[in-house]
Amino acid sequence: MFHDREKTGGDKKGGGIFLKLGDGDNYNGVFAGEPITFYQKWDGGRYVDCDSKEDGAKLRFKVNFIIKENGALASKIWSASAPVYDRLAHLSKLCDLKSSLVNISRRGLSKDTRYDIDLLQDGKLDEKAMAAISKVILHELKGGSDAIGVPTGGGEVFNNSEGDSGPGAETLGQEPLEETVVEDSDDVPF
Repeated sequence: MFHDREKTGGDKKGGGIFLKLGDGDNYNGVFAGEPITFYQKWDGGRYVDCDSKEDGAKLRFKVNFIIKENGALASKIWSASAPVYDRLAHLSKLCDLKSSLVNISRRGLSKDTRYDIDLLQDGKLDEKAMAAISKVILHELKGGSDAIGVPTGGGEVFNNSEGDSGPGAETLGQEPLEETVVEDSDDVPF
């Protein structure tokens, strides 16, 4: 009855510290650590960091997402918009996202992009899989365009609370972590 729409371009972009999905791409994995939120607005054909009270400010977030890449577990930074954050906030009420296998998929390009997040297999990962996942070192997160910084810490994952200026504003002045992989990943079902 329903069929996938035709892809409009884009391929999975492996490597690096960011999870990048093109139109029609998807990844299986598990969320790890705490997300951070920040604000950006469209200005001059690109997104720029801004205060939450500025005209056009939109909530965005970053979170670590652990995937299997080239047979090993790797932590990637994934960033998305407020509707995706709201979907994850809803899912976190149904299950523990830090121990649930999910699929992230993307449809569309540019401002016409939709991300779907679905729980896989009963959603829950077993102890062996969680032990392997726990060995992966997570990237530090920072709001806005920067790759590293201060995690929000505390509170529930995707708790829907918004601060006036958004957490993660300080700069640590460090270089991004190298991609962190765990070779022993046979116990992880993705």
